[in-house]
Amino acid sequence: MHRLLQNRSTLLWFLVPGLTLYIATVLVPIGSSAYYSLVDWSGIGDPEFVGIENYMRMFTDAALGNAIVNTLLLTVAELVLVVGGGLLLAWLLTKIYVFRQTLVVLYCVPIIVSTAAMAQMFKIFLSVRPPGIVNSLLAQINPAWIDLEWLTNPDTSLAMVALVTSYRDVPIYMLIFYAALLNVPPTLMEAARIDGAGAFRTFVSIQIPYILPIVGAVAFLVLNDALRAYDIPALLTAGGPISSSEVQSLYMYKQLFQNQNYGYGSAIAMLIVVMSMVLGFVITRSTDRKIVR
Repeated sequence: MHRLLQNRSTLLWFLVPGLTLYIATVLVPIGSSAYYSLVDWSGIGDPEFVGIENYMRMFTDAALGNAIVNTLLLTVAELVLVVGGGLLLAWLLTKIYVFRQTLVVLYCVPIIVSTAAMAQMFKIFLSVRPPGIVNSLLAQINPAWIDLEWLTNPDTSLAMVALVTSYRDVPIYMLIFYAALLNVPPTLMEAARIDGAGAFRTFVSIQIPYILPIVGAVAFLVLNDALRAYDIPALLTAGGPISSSEVQSLYMYKQLFQNQNYGYGSAIAMLIVVMSMVLGFVITRSTDRKIVR
């Protein structure tokens, strides 16, 4: 078996299933979108080649500009909430020795709830008529807060999308961080304690730098998810009110399937791909450093 695994041709055969699936589900759709981004097509008849006209249109599309800004704001919020929140919860779990497994199960409840059910649940929690649980609790502090609008207020709708999305994603990455923190060598922790570092200081100065490559990988995944976010914005606010929570993927969907503008919608899809690659490269390069062991 060992000799078999040393054969490069054998290893290549093991890559074939995964590589085939990747080509069929990732590279082929990207190539198809790249082609359609160069044509004008409504889905009926023959596509008309227009070159980079769809890309030039982006520079004058104010609605797309608004969607890009919302997407970047959502991305920053998710990076802070998901990466920061996941790290903090994982660190707290390493400090808890009683009912730890019970807490892990409770933390992971959002993972087993479908996105559609979660969006509907938060719509009920944040509703104004009838008052949801959030406004009902706030009204106990100030009765005027019973009418606070969260999802229908342009100033708060995007923040609510970020909070609900982060609530769904934090448990997944918390488990990754938790496993990484458990693998930090005890000798490093002991040396920090001998030097007089407290628990939080050790976490910031020893544990986080040690698992920095894991943090970078998680940040890359969160970044890509945020740039391609569609389900929560569509289900929770539908991009409203007045496009205050409309993100790129939702705007792309409207161009493709509501306006039947497949060329321009595909160009927006390619923009999302390029943004994901560029920002992902920046994050991986900034966190890709080896830890001296």
